Amino acid sequence: MIEQLVRTGQARFEFRHYPAHTNSGFAAEAMECAADQSGNAFWQFHDEYMTSDAMRGSRSRAFEYAEEIGLDDDQFLQCMVEGTHRDRIDEEFSAARSAGVGFTPTVFVNEKNAGTRLSSITAAVENATP
Repeated sequence: MIEQLVRTGQARFEFRHYPAHTNSGFAAEAMECAADQSGNAFWQFHDEYMTSDAMRGSRSRAFEYAEEIGLDDDQFLQCMVEGTHRDRIDEEFSAARSAGVGFTPTVFVNEKNAGTRLSSITAAVENATP
C-alpha cells in the first residue's frame, strides 16, 4: 500500500496510536519518546513491538531496546516517567473510538473507513482523487 499509493503521491500516510490492548499505551509512549531523539527510532520501536513477544510482554525490554539502538537512557526514561506524550496518545485513542475504530489497522480515506483490503483502500483513494 505504501509503495503503490504513498510513494507515488496519490495518498498521504498518517499514523495514529490506538492503545486498546495491554501494554500498547506504554508502547505508544515508548515510540514517541524514541522519536524525540531520532525520527527513525519511532519505526524501530514500532517494528520491534509488533514482532517481538519479549517487547510486548516486558516494559523493562523497552528500556533495554532504547539502549540497544543508541538512545540516551536518561532522556528516554525522563520522557517515559513524565508521560510527555500521554495526553496526545489518549486524545488519538478517543478520536479513533469516536470515528468508529474498533481494531487495528484501520485505514481512512478522507475521513471514511476504507476497509482493510488493499483493493478497497486503493479504490477509495482513486475515487477520492480528482
